[in-house]
Amino acid sequence: MVGKKLSEEHKRKISKSAKKVTHTLEWNKKISEANKGKKLSEKHKEKLSKAHRGKSSQKNSEENLAKFTKAKNLIFGKVVSPLNHIR
Repeated sequence: MVGKKLSEEHKRKISKSAKKVTHTLEWNKKISEANKGKKLSEKHKEKLSKAHRGKSSQKNSEENLAKFTKAKNLIFGKVVSPLNHIR
C-alpha cells in the first residue's frame, strides 16, 4: 500500500459507512437506462475482453450444487430434501 497506513478503527468506520449505502429498484432502473446505448471505445472493449478471459460461464455440476446446498443448510439450520435441488 502506498501512502498513509489506516488504523483498524478507521478501517471499521469506512466499512460501516460504505454499508449504509443502499440503492432502490427505481434508482437501479434509472442508472440502467442512462447506460443503455453507450458506445464503448475499442480500448475499453479490449480491457473488458482481457478481464473476462479464462472465466467460466458454465453452470455448476450436480455434485457441486449438492455440496453448496449441504453447506448452506448447515449454516442456516435448514433441513431440505436433496431431491428438491435436482435439475
